[in-house]
Amino acid sequence: MAQDEEKILSIRLTRSEISEAKQYRASALGIDSGADIWADDVGIDVKSTFYQTGKLLFKSLEAFVAEYAILVTASDEEDVMRVIGGMGRDRFKTDAVEVDLGRGPCWVAAQDILTPIEDVWLGFTQWRMR
Repeated sequence: MAQDEEKILSIRLTRSEISEAKQYRASALGIDSGADIWADDVGIDVKSTFYQTGKLLFKSLEAFVAEYAILVTASDEEDVMRVIGGMGRDRFKTDAVEVDLGRGPCWVAAQDILTPIEDVWLGFTQWRMR
């Protein structure tokens, strides 16, 4: 990957993490300890893809260390990302499938089995209101 492409990728990934942090009024951005943002004491890993049909992907089941993961995908507009939905770590470990996308095996969850982002937001809001 060329240096300019790496910079663009880094900027886009950071934007998606900041977008999620704002949406959930997260308290802090993580330094990739497995959680990119925190909503109170819940670690959230923000996964981004340049494909609109991209999947929530982890290299291994053990790599999913945050409590929750959110999938953010590309959109038709260059500077707009789509927040698709998410899934908890335990559910990912039971519902994800192992595939080889050309760079070795990894674990993926398709968009259609993720909890829609509206429901994720509602769940986090209700949890905070307890």
